[in-house]
Amino acid sequence: MRRLTVLTTSLALLLATATVAAARPADQEPDGGGARPQALSQDPADVPENVQVSRIGAVQGASRPVTDFSEVHLAVSPVDPDHLIGSSKFFYDGANYRFYTGVFESLDGGATWTQEQPLGLELYSLTSDPVNTFDHLGNGYFTLLTRGPTGLDMLKKPRGKPWDGPVVVDRSTVTDKQWIVGDQDLNETSRFPGRLYMSWTDVSSPSRILVAHSADGNKTWSAPQELASGNLQGSQVAVGPDGTVYVLYGQDIFGSAVAGALMITRSADGGLTWTKPVQAVDTVSIPNHLDEESDFRTPATLPAFAVSPRGGTLVAAWADARSGDADILLSVSRDGGQTWSPSRRVNDDPLANGIDQIQPQLAAGPDGRLVVAWLDRRNYCPDLRFIPREHVGKEDFCLDVYLSRSVDDGSSWTPNLRVSAQTWDWTLSLPRDGGGNGFIGDYIGLAATRDFDYPFWSGNADLGQNPSHRQQVFTARVPAAPLPVDLSPSTLSVAPAAQAPGGDLTVLLNLKNRGTSAAARARAVQVLPAGLDLLAGSPQAAAGELTWDEPSRTLTWTGPLAAGAALPISYRARLAADAAEGTVLDLRARLADDAGRVTVRDARATVSLPPQIVRVSPADGAADVGPTTVVIVTFSEAMDPFSLRLATDPPLPESAWEQPAWTANGKSVTLRHSLPFQSATRYTLTLTAQDPSGLGLAAGTVPNPWRFTVEKASETVRRLMLPWLGKP
Repeated sequence: MRRLTVLTTSLALLLATATVAAARPADQEPDGGGARPQALSQDPADVPENVQVSRIGAVQGASRPVTDFSEVHLAVSPVDPDHLIGSSKFFYDGANYRFYTGVFESLDGGATWTQEQPLGLELYSLTSDPVNTFDHLGNGYFTLLTRGPTGLDMLKKPRGKPWDGPVVVDRSTVTDKQWIVGDQDLNETSRFPGRLYMSWTDVSSPSRILVAHSADGNKTWSAPQELASGNLQGSQVAVGPDGTVYVLYGQDIFGSAVAGALMITRSADGGLTWTKPVQAVDTVSIPNHLDEESDFRTPATLPAFAVSPRGGTLVAAWADARSGDADILLSVSRDGGQTWSPSRRVNDDPLANGIDQIQPQLAAGPDGRLVVAWLDRRNYCPDLRFIPREHVGKEDFCLDVYLSRSVDDGSSWTPNLRVSAQTWDWTLSLPRDGGGNGFIGDYIGLAATRDFDYPFWSGNADLGQNPSHRQQVFTARVPAAPLPVDLSPSTLSVAPAAQAPGGDLTVLLNLKNRGTSAAARARAVQVLPAGLDLLAGSPQAAAGELTWDEPSRTLTWTGPLAAGAALPISYRARLAADAAEGTVLDLRARLADDAGRVTVRDARATVSLPPQIVRVSPADGAADVGPTTVVIVTFSEAMDPFSLRLATDPPLPESAWEQPAWTANGKSVTLRHSLPFQSATRYTLTLTAQDPSGLGLAAGTVPNPWRFTVEKASETVRRLMLPWLGKP
């Protein structure tokens, strides 16, 4: 006996067997079938640790909660490699391109993050194009363009203190695409340690590249100097180890396959005077949209730029269309920008294969390591329940982040490393700009310390904190070399993920060390959230020492962990009997190795009563049901539309069911069929579905399965009752 399975994300619904398959978790392979499906997540041994940086909801310092984030940047302190500051557009109404800019901060090497809008920024009608840097003393900086009035501002975060208010850099030009750098003087060889530089585009006609500097830590700024004019955009500013400052920018980089160039100029006197710009490399621009299907904007051939703090090697990267698709090209200069190496393709997928790579970003580590990261479309869209069926298996569509390094001053580059744990479909929760273009940001971020590289990007993956697949900010902590102790493959889970008030949960921390050496004394700390009580005697670990501190509600494990070893640590806890429906409990395990490197693992449980069916049409036991009657089901609460499965016995043909139509509140669904029910036939309908927390349907007053009988009708009457078939 066959049954019909209804998938909410497919227009052509699929015929299934009598067993109704449960929805797959978001991080598992498909059960089979699909057009060249690709796993959403990789084995922890093969992918660097990913962390979700941003959070939906209220933002410190802002009056409007946010839903989506994109256009990101990242900087790391030269005096404290665990101190990172990032920034982004914070969307509160992505559909209408309404946003403000804000910052993220981590004090533990990217394991945990805070987010805020610094005070004073809500006074502007708009702030945009966020970029960050540090100076040689570890003070952080954040720049943004402003509207109302038009200009540029810079904010300073003195080390260990809150953000200062905005300082005006410029109010005399129509500002766009600014970039900043602080002279970090890592080798104590610079003539201008701590000096700040900002370059930008004046988008008047013709466009101009401008630059200004601050010699007093953002108290005052020099008047802007014009470096060049013409069809210019995308300036990048960077400082060499001797204090020489460079500005790289694009000329004729807009349009499809337009021949252009990257131009460069430099200043040896702290930004007072500048050399005449010269061409660094030639470019072939990528289009504003990669193809007809990809309606997110790809902002021309904006360059990336970095200078090695060791030998002063200059590195430029850009997206280039000379091979027929967008590739990441790269060139280096070892003589201060006077001559450049031939352009080389850094993405290592087959040449001219129709796969696009865009938005490169560059960083240079304090050891001279050069790093490039970019957005990459080489992986097929995964076959997962939240991916639209028409996108599954598609190539050159979904996005990942890849990375490559050079440890020989740019002479050679490592094979590409995928650093995003989840491939993402950019069509989900896509903000749109004022021109109707989808928006994923015009650039990504990247920072490098001695031990880690930190690519920084936006996407709608779910690592456990983004079940609605909004556009969020992520980072990967990519070790520069194999770590002696590496706890990043550790996982935290809670079962069940949704539980009724007064129910019990089992929490499992699977502690893993994929490092090359044993941890002599690793540590894992878990603080139970309010509303969850530890069940006495339940904590278990096969080795090490487990302690429970009742006043602080903290469970701590300490002990050794051999290289390659895994150790499960578990406990049971009970939800409060009066826990409110919909309450979300965030659980967190904070792990530390012998060197104090921190890894954080999160899990969540939702307080939820199981949903029920409260009404069906046709009703159970109904007789003389019309052959074209639609099926309507109403639930006790909003449901996850991707989880809906309807089986009919006897089955309808494969093409019978149309796209399910849900009400705005998600509590009711209408299922239309383009072919009629058989006359004089008794049908049995069985429905499976889950609420957003993952709880399946429970028994209620409405039977499930339910039955009805179709009236007898002539062939002529059946055809007349199906006008949408387009048949006489």
